[in-house]
Amino acid sequence: MHLHVSVMNGAHHKSMGLDSNPIMKLYYTSRPFLFFMCAGNETFYIMLYLLHFTEGPIVLGMSLFRVCLFVSSPIMAGKTLISIIHLTDASIRLCAIDADHRNKSN
Repeated sequence: MHLHVSVMNGAHHKSMGLDSNPIMKLYYTSRPFLFFMCAGNETFYIMLYLLHFTEGPIVLGMSLFRVCLFVSSPIMAGKTLISIIHLTDASIRLCAIDADHRNKSN
């Protein structure tokens, strides 16, 4: 929805909402932060997949895959929160576009 609204507004999806949300501004202006969030999110899901088949190497009595899963879980939660912010922001913008189109047609 975020991409759809950015196309409707004629803007790049990375420039949408930067003025209104500090989290989105950080997400799209800091490449290290964006990389960290995306890599951490993917690590979480990769570890879930691997844990379905095996615990992986045991280091100091702990499964390495399980430790990586627990370490990456807050990052995944943060990335999910960012996705919810994207959806909420896009929904509000889409409603505003729709209302503007309705007002112009009446």
